[in-house]
Amino acid sequence: PAALSRGDMGNGGSCASEGCCSEDSFAEYAWFRKGTECCSDRSMPSNKKFIDGVVAQPVIPMEGVQEIRDAVVTVWMLNFDAQAHVHPRDVNELREHVVSLADSFNCKMLMDEATNGVILGQPMEAQRMNSYDTAVRLAQLLCRWGSKHHIPIRCGVATGSVLGLPLGEGRTSYYGPAVAEAYRLALSSAKDSLVHMAREVKEQLSALRLMRVTITHNRASYYLDAGTTVASYFARNAATLCDQATTVDRLTMSLNNIERIAKSCGDDEAAQRDVATRRRSIVEDDTMSYSDFVAMLSRFKVDTSKFGRGTALTLEEFYHSVVKEQKSYLAEQDGVLERFVNLVRISLRIRDDDNKLRELRIKTQRTGSCTRVRDQPLAITLKLSDKSQWTEAIERCFEEKLHISSNVHRECVVIDLDAYSLQEERSMSTSVPGMMTTYTSHCVIANIKDKSQKALNFLGLPEAKDFNLGDKTWTWATVEDSREDELMRLLQTHGVDVAEFSAQAFAELFDEVYRRMIASLEVRNKQLVRTVWVIKVWLHANILNVDHVLVMKCKMQRGRFDEAVEDAPISMIMPVDHDWTEAVQVALHTRLGLTPSFQASNLIIDNSSHKVTEEVTYSKSYPGLLTSYIVNEVNVHILDTKAGGLCHFIGLPSGTDFNFSRQQAVKGPQAEDAIVTMWTWRVQEEIGSRRPSQDGGGAADVAATPSTEAKEELDMVHVRTISSPIPAEQGEERRVPPPTPLVLSKEAAKGSVGALRHLLASSSTDWVRARHAAENIRNPGYTCKHFHDDLIAAFPELRLYCVDGASTQGTISGRTSDDEYQRTIGALFVFFWMMRLDLGGKESFCYGLKKSWKPRMEAEKPNRQADEIQKRVAFMSNTKWDVIERLMLDAELLRAGEASDRAPVADTDRTLAMLSLLAIHDIMKVDGLQPVVEKEIKEFCGYKEGETIGDHDVALSYVLTHHPQVLPSFHGLSFLQKQSVMFTHCKLEYNMGWLVQGEAPPGMLFRTFKSAITAGKAPSRDIAFYFVHWLADLGAAEPAPLEGAEKFVLKFPQRVLSQFLDSFSIVQLLGTSRTETEVLEEYLTSRWRYLLSAIKKSSSFERRSGSKSLTTFARVGVPLDEPPTGVGSIAKMRVVLMCQGDPCVFMQAMRDLPDEDFHVLAEEMARTGIRNQAYSRESLTPQGPALMVYYGPALLQRAGKTDPVGSLRILAEVYRKARQLWPLGDEGVDNTVTIRIDALKELETPAIYNSPGNVWILQRTSGRDAMVKTQAVANLAEVDFTASVVLSFTRHGLARSRTVARAGAVVQRKVAGAVFSPFRRKKDPPTAARS
Repeated sequence: PAALSRGDMGNGGSCASEGCCSEDSFAEYAWFRKGTECCSDRSMPSNKKFIDGVVAQPVIPMEGVQEIRDAVVTVWMLNFDAQAHVHPRDVNELREHVVSLADSFNCKMLMDEATNGVILGQPMEAQRMNSYDTAVRLAQLLCRWGSKHHIPIRCGVATGSVLGLPLGEGRTSYYGPAVAEAYRLALSSAKDSLVHMAREVKEQLSALRLMRVTITHNRASYYLDAGTTVASYFARNAATLCDQATTVDRLTMSLNNIERIAKSCGDDEAAQRDVATRRRSIVEDDTMSYSDFVAMLSRFKVDTSKFGRGTALTLEEFYHSVVKEQKSYLAEQDGVLERFVNLVRISLRIRDDDNKLRELRIKTQRTGSCTRVRDQPLAITLKLSDKSQWTEAIERCFEEKLHISSNVHRECVVIDLDAYSLQEERSMSTSVPGMMTTYTSHCVIANIKDKSQKALNFLGLPEAKDFNLGDKTWTWATVEDSREDELMRLLQTHGVDVAEFSAQAFAELFDEVYRRMIASLEVRNKQLVRTVWVIKVWLHANILNVDHVLVMKCKMQRGRFDEAVEDAPISMIMPVDHDWTEAVQVALHTRLGLTPSFQASNLIIDNSSHKVTEEVTYSKSYPGLLTSYIVNEVNVHILDTKAGGLCHFIGLPSGTDFNFSRQQAVKGPQAEDAIVTMWTWRVQEEIGSRRPSQDGGGAADVAATPSTEAKEELDMVHVRTISSPIPAEQGEERRVPPPTPLVLSKEAAKGSVGALRHLLASSSTDWVRARHAAENIRNPGYTCKHFHDDLIAAFPELRLYCVDGASTQGTISGRTSDDEYQRTIGALFVFFWMMRLDLGGKESFCYGLKKSWKPRMEAEKPNRQADEIQKRVAFMSNTKWDVIERLMLDAELLRAGEASDRAPVADTDRTLAMLSLLAIHDIMKVDGLQPVVEKEIKEFCGYKEGETIGDHDVALSYVLTHHPQVLPSFHGLSFLQKQSVMFTHCKLEYNMGWLVQGEAPPGMLFRTFKSAITAGKAPSRDIAFYFVHWLADLGAAEPAPLEGAEKFVLKFPQRVLSQFLDSFSIVQLLGTSRTETEVLEEYLTSRWRYLLSAIKKSSSFERRSGSKSLTTFARVGVPLDEPPTGVGSIAKMRVVLMCQGDPCVFMQAMRDLPDEDFHVLAEEMARTGIRNQAYSRESLTPQGPALMVYYGPALLQRAGKTDPVGSLRILAEVYRKARQLWPLGDEGVDNTVTIRIDALKELETPAIYNSPGNVWILQRTSGRDAMVKTQAVANLAEVDFTASVVLSFTRHGLARSRTVARAGAVVQRKVAGAVFSPFRRKKDPPTAARS
């Protein structure tokens, strides 16, 4: 161009002749960058602030003592052990590296000692990095260098003021808050090679704000691991990385070609648009002629005579590469022409048969008659037109260089994005002589999933042979990693044969020890030992007032089922920088999908249950390697099993089995792995010794095979519901066929109940088939198969569980829609069996059905284990079948027969009502069917206008109330039967466990139940109808209808079920004129008489047989008499139910209580929580609020086994201090406050009394809730004592209250010559005697 003859060299440079090239002359070409585009002026004024304060240059006053305000400093140091033994050569290399890093980041060295130093962070405007970014990134790269060279470095980064004290002769010593804090952080770091940064530093990060960091246990600082990459950030910003950076701005460092500093770019959209516009304008014109190109090189004093010699490119080749192909570009800097090349380098890897890691490299390349050695990895040059889209270039590289199609690439190769790095190397290129070249490389690792794939044979696989492609010879070279060799030698030296490892076991062990550092290797007694830290979480839930624990049922990993993990709790390898409390949160999130916010509001960690055990065994994953598992175990309790959201996904509130699936990224050249775990809720008593003991002593088994858990990653966790992992041949015997699916379009789902209306628009209930089922339900020849076929034909709502449509892909319960369908059919079957107990119903209930759908008359069946058979037989023998039949009669589902055998007869209308209810009761769990509150309704059960009703029970109630015609099976019932269905389905908030264990006052227990009865004028038969539905629904909680009522038979304590059955007849009295308090008092009295009768029968049996039955209650303590009256009578009757054990012992303990404790229990346990209601057995002025100690029964059942008096005194203290938080008054008489004692319920009394360094406090959490928790004495200042009180649990007085047991005799206690009857309180002894 003519412009070549004008101008000067720019930047003050000049040419020897008139026709030199100016920088503007070449600005129009895509491959040329001006100095102003390639670099930025770094001479920014010291007081200048960058955009919106992102980059702040500290102000340094120069008078006397220097003060640097708002400074950010990095302190680095060798750990103390290393300082004593480090070699001078390593110290010298370290200091050179520190200086080079500081120069690269334009940071200032404040202190530079041999083994430590202080560096002041400075902003880098061009890279959009503020001083916090540079300080943190510098520290991370320093730690990374130390880790690679086995030099233990610690770094701390803090912000604040720095003072500089002049020492004379130009020397300055620096100190101040920022320096002191940075030193403290470095010294307190959890381990070497971690950057320990203050919270204020983390909050001020800009370019590095997306870097993954770990919060410390005290929440005041953060850790950044040396190996943490910023791959995800650079991947999202790759299009602008190279565009915004220019020659001088590109951070480079000459450190033996190790890790280069990755640049970052900000989110300034205006800057990105400007860059994009500039790129488009300069790419359009690339027409410089060859002669002009050569002239330009000459003008920049490039010696063109060296081109074409040896391995150098010819000028024509260089011209073609730069101008035509645009594989590189040229930029002028200070009058010197430099070349820039953007690459994608791919380390394509396999593991050979010797477990060596190999990568594909170019061995040689033929050029004409010459062959030159290359030794380069697979790579491709990014053209300017690629606009730095390196991710798209990966697939192009495989296709152009290796002739691997995109389909084969996606099927056989996995790109490890976690290993992404952006590197820069600046060197004098041999192919372009006399010109400095900067290589910007996007480096990734690609792993071949299976080297035996036939599609990859031409690559020399699976033998890893050399092969030829075009003019290149490729080889599978060993990846040089001294640490891998070191690990291999370490294993072989100590007799561990690596040949016995699985294909990727060595890679996983290397990853554990050197990269993630979640395990360590050390020599103990001349034997190599691997040490792993494990967290095991026993998650507890109160299901129907029975303590259950979540454990594994089986696990599928790498395509294989593992049943060895049965009854194992939640377990996980502990990350190196987590303490056990943080590991609990991570484990619950990664293993169950429970979010931190859900955990904070719905879970409580029982700190007193924490214990640490060690198990040493040989690893199954790494044969021959002795492994020490240091196991942290702890109990975690779910506060409310009915809490919405995630509780549904873990089988609550009914306690059903569920599956959890997560993806695990496998290290090494293999595909990722999916791990599917099947979980089940087991009664705590069944787990036995696998639970951690509460005293913290003793060893426990490692429930999950730690070697299996050790291989599992913490990344890539997601939740998805899948079908139960049951072999097909077994699943077909357990489940019924699904119905024909319905089809729902998005358009049809509009409106409040649009989905239901559309799906059932052309359907109607076949009342002939429905009535046929109801009329024949007690016909001996009418089988369960006939019943099933009638149901499918009669009730169209059953097809709602199988809907095809974008909006109905799952259920809000977290189970599959087929699981919910199987549970619904199971509930109908349970009802069918209860209606015909004398016609094979009991056997079907307990043993299930044969393949012919007829009752299985015995428990034995192929694939059933001995313990399962034993449970089924025991349930058959011990269940009160007469009580169930009585319930069916009370519900008027059955009527007493008139025939001579008096066999009951089914009531057709009532049976139809129950069948309709069971068919529709769970349909709102299907996602997409939930209604929206309409404008004219405004509000429904707390849901506002326009809101989708997420609670499936409330959603169904909304439809039954406002759109009953949409559900034909309900709409066709008679008015009376509709009323029964509506009452049964409404939310009664009734907890049966509270009743049978005497846990709650009548207000909390029965208020909503009684209100629903009063509002609907429901008779007693509808209450019995409600209990029948409850039995059918819960009995079918397991989605296996052909196996019987598995939930009751196999997974529910039969003792508790019997108590539930006994309570039904009493609760039905709510349908009469009886008040809530009268009904509860009637139940307490009836249970007292039942226990008295059981004691008498047991004593009579022993006298006749001379046996020593363990069930005899009256061996120790006070014998039961008629139900008590007077002060403390209600407390005594409730305590007898709460203890669920020896009532006579607890009655003696009640006698032995100090008067102040006895009167507290007597008064507080007699409060009703209902205005104008009181117990008839003792007079008490009605005041409130009443108090309910949640988990009070669990406390007495656990601690009361060994110390009944102590447990009662603890209970009394909780009541006493709760009353301080909620004083008695008339205004609260209608309310009940819940006091949660989750932290106490699993402890023995010694553990409660002895809590060194901690105190127990009762903290009010809301206007109607409080919780017992422990608090460190050192942190008592943090407690808000306006809402908290300290609980005084002491041993004082326990010695005088011990019960002396005498076998076969009534224990009497004499004080001052008086003999006390069982239910008469003794008077207080004199004060001196009490002392």
